[in-house]
Amino acid sequence: MKVTSPEAQRRFITTFAEYVYAVIDEASDRAKGRVRGVEDYLKLTRLTAGGYPSFLAAEAGLNIPDGVMAHPALQSILSLAAESLVLTNVGISQDRWFADPSDNDG
Repeated sequence: MKVTSPEAQRRFITTFAEYVYAVIDEASDRAKGRVRGVEDYLKLTRLTAGGYPSFLAAEAGLNIPDGVMAHPALQSILSLAAESLVLTNVGISQDRWFADPSDNDG
């Protein structure tokens, strides 16, 4: 059964690849003991939080054209939603981080 349009499938593949490469970058940072600055950390974490691939599930079956999904206003909304995920995760995780500084998961 066809659930998504070919355009949505391409967007998912592209977005999921970006997510996987970001997770690899994050693992490499941890293995090397690299600590990113705040701006770089947030940029990477927007990708590793998994929001972008998850957002694509919401458009399944809607047959939204690439032009609509690429519109700057919609891209801004998606970016803000991803940022919200990151900041929520940081807020939830900070108590754990302060309680056990050796716990660097997240």
